[in-house]
Formats: sequence, C-alpha cells, structure tokens
Amino acid sequence: MTFRRYNLVLTVLMAVALAVVAAANLAADPYGAYPAVHIDKIARHSGQVGTRTARAELLRHGPWEFVILGSSRAQMGYAPDHTALAGLKGCNAALPGTNIRELQPILNYTLRHNDPKRILLGMDFLLFTDTRKFNQDFMQSRFAPGRDLISYHLDNTVSLRATYASEQTILSFARHEDPRFTPYGQTVRHSKRLAGGHRKLFHDKLIEFFTNPESYANFHYSQDRLDRFANMIRAARESDTKLDIVINPVHAAQFEAIAAAGLWPTFEQWLTDITRIVHAQQALPGGDEIRLVSFLGYGPYSDEPIPAAGDTETTMQWWWECSHFKDALGRLVLDRLYGEDSKPGFGLDLTPDTVEAHIASLRAGRDAWRTARPGDAAFVHEVAREAGIED
Repeated sequence: MTFRRYNLVLTVLMAVALAVVAAANLAADPYGAYPAVHIDKIARHSGQVGTRTARAELLRHGPWEFVILGSSRAQMGYAPDHTALAGLKGCNAALPGTNIRELQPILNYTLRHNDPKRILLGMDFLLFTDTRKFNQDFMQSRFAPGRDLISYHLDNTVSLRATYASEQTILSFARHEDPRFTPYGQTVRHSKRLAGGHRKLFHDKLIEFFTNPESYANFHYSQDRLDRFANMIRAARESDTKLDIVINPVHAAQFEAIAAAGLWPTFEQWLTDITRIVHAQQALPGGDEIRLVSFLGYGPYSDEPIPAAGDTETTMQWWWECSHFKDALGRLVLDRLYGEDSKPGFGLDLTPDTVEAHIASLRAGRDAWRTARPGDAAFVHEVAREAGIED
C-alpha cells in the first residue's frame, strides 16, 4: 500500500468513525440541542438536563410563558406544570451551584429568547457570595457571550464530553432506569438516594456547607451581587414580565448551620438588603408586577424531626436534607403563590414594614427550636465540629 493510499484509507476510516459518533450523539442528544432529530425516548433519560449547556437549549427551544430560575433548590422543588399554572407553558431552568453572577445573564437570555408572562426566581443566601462565579459548563454553553457556534456544535456532536454523556444516556435507557428529570426540566430525586437514610444526607450536606469554599467556609457577602440582583429585577420590570421572587424554604437545621458558621448577622443583613432593593424597584413604573415572598420560618415544615442515628427507614415528608425540600413542599409554595388552596401563615410578603418583624420571628423561632429539639441542634453542631469550624 502506497503512502498516499494509506492516508486516504485512514482519512475515510476516521471520517466514518466520527460520523458514527456524531450519529449516536445526535440520537441520544444529552443536552437537548437537536430536538428535531434526536430519539425522544432515549434523550429523556439524559442525566445532563440540569447542566448549563442543556438549560440554555431548553430556554432557546421555547417559547416558554412561565420560567423557573434559581439554584438546585428551585430545580428540585418547583414543578412548572403545577395545576395552578394551567394554561401557561412552563419550564424549570434552575441550576445547581449557581449564583447571581450567572443568573443575571441567564435571565437576560430567557427574556431574549422568550416572552414569558411570569418568572419565578427561587432565592437563597448562597446566591450572594462572590466566591461563586461562572461554572465551567456556563462558558461551554450558549449562555456564554460570543460563544462560537462551530466549536459549540462540534463539542455537542463529536467531543469526548458529549460522547460520554450520550453513552450514559443510552445505558440508562437500556437499563430502563427512571429519568432524572421531568420533560419540563425539574429534577426528580428517586428513593434509591435514601439507601443510607435521611440523617446521612443531612450529615453530608452539612459537611459540604461547612467545608466548601463556595458555601459557608469562605462566604463573602457581595455588593456586586446585590447590584446585579437589582439589575435583574429592572430587566424583568422593563420587559413587562411578572417577577415572583421567592426566598426558598430551608430546614431548621440549615438556620442552625448558618449560625454555627458565624453568618447569622450577615444573613439578617441580606434579608434587609434584598427587601430594600425589591421595594425600590416596586416603586418604579411596572413595579406592581414584582413581589418578594419569604418561605423562611419555623413551623410544621421546617421543624420536621431529623431521623435518629441508625434510622435508615424513616422517610421524611418534606425534606431530602437540610437544604433541599421535596416536590410536596414546593407545591405548597406554588399553591401560596398561584393557587387558592394555600396553607394559612405559610409565606410572608416582605416589605420594609414587615422585614424587621420577620427577622425577629426567625430569631425567636431558632431559640424555641433549640429548646424543643435539642438533639437535632446538637447534631448540627457536632457536624460543625467535625468540619473544624467550631471549638
């Protein structure tokens, strides 16, 4: 075989191999980039639906009338197909490990590619630390400004990243595994995640909060994030989009973790600051379409007891762990926002007139919880000491 013929054969074989890889990646389409050609019953098994790459594609392939944005708490807890939203085509585009720095361009992207009637922004304290910046996946997605589309499509069709994701998607389909996401983007956490019990999930999540430099371990409250938050509200207001800003519920153990990490004064300041920012935007033209509702508090939901040590059988009704609430509690939040069957006392509209009383209620609730559930409070502090943040 001549050298020229060898090169020709090698080129043809490589082209065929790349074509096979591209065909498999298009069929599985783990990032949802090619809905016109993918095999839907395979693609719905993708575990990549929660990535920035897939979220940008989800938003691009609307148009969506109702969009959920926020962190993994919103991603897991809020159903865009809630019955109270009947008639609105909705999706959940929330992201794990995100922050206001990322969410600002994502909201702008949402408004640019859709004409939503309503946006739900699920908020939590961690969105406002500047130790969280852009996730690497963000820069690979259509969210990134100036993303080169040729390299983007090559990355989705022939890269090792896409090929591995497609392989996992096809294997999940072949094994008849339950999809990890609904067709509208909400995370589905299956009961097999409870093999070690809820207490272990609480322990592991608390360790993560106490040791992760992007969480409480190196939390740095940022004026830049507050300014960006104000700009997000302004963008929604100027586009005539109704904006529901929701402070997500957290378990009482999460409040105790905030205090154990020495961040309670900052947490109170955050509540005051975001209330002030929202109120300022509400006073401007179109501001009556903006609301801020806090679902923080102590009561029958956040006070749910943590299963005892060694108990791997008890299933909690409202929580997976201290940070992530179940769909059942998320539906109560949506009932309060959009439905008629809301629970009395669940959810408080925050204004400059109500925020101080709300903060005082949280302080008193924490004291009462520590007295009523000393074992659960001690558990949080034991984990804090294990993480090396308390004497």
